[in-house]
Amino acid sequence: MGALTLTDRSVGRSSAAMPTPPESQRRQAVIEAAVERFTRCGFAATRIADIADDAGVGKGTVYEYFRSKEEVLIAACAQVCERNLESLNAAVAEAAAGADGSPADRLRRLLTLVFTRIPDRTRNRTALFIELWLLGQRQPGLLDQARHLLGGMTKGWNEMVRTAMSEAGGAFRQDAAGAAMPLAVAALVDGLLWEQTLLPPGRDRYDPQALADLLVDALARKPA
Repeated sequence: MGALTLTDRSVGRSSAAMPTPPESQRRQAVIEAAVERFTRCGFAATRIADIADDAGVGKGTVYEYFRSKEEVLIAACAQVCERNLESLNAAVAEAAAGADGSPADRLRRLLTLVFTRIPDRTRNRTALFIELWLLGQRQPGLLDQARHLLGGMTKGWNEMVRTAMSEAGGAFRQDAAGAAMPLAVAALVDGLLWEQTLLPPGRDRYDPQALADLLVDALARKPA
């Protein structure tokens, strides 16, 4: 079974009996319904019929796009990653628009936006990736498909951070533009997601600005 993409149809049947809404909209509705249903009920308790009902389509329509519930889960996780990349790109654009100040100030602004937006947007979606990982322990091929689809998120992190560091010139340590910096940013965001997912409601919110300050100060080139 080949790797999925968000634009490929898993089964090559047509749905001429349902002329509206357009096919791309029906498929997107299925994915969005799956994100919500898997988040709320979990993978095991969710049926394809539930997703179809939530999306306003027939059960057979879901199988026009996906051959199994597992493939629907992969597409749901991929959509969460795509939305994260949208937030990431928006943060990059906004940080660039307010690009006055030192390289450290610009990076601090970018990281503050990232630490604010990605966790806010994804806080209830962490369970999807846990479900995918658990399924992958029993079906290794599933994780191979997921890595193909979800690798864009890692690439996006790396490009964002390395670009920011390279534009900063000599303001930061020479090793800051290597592999460690993107990894540190991703680890911080992942930690924020876990904190919001697992800790009791009402806990004091973390401070995105303070996290950004801590990371930027640690990376700054120290005076000789």
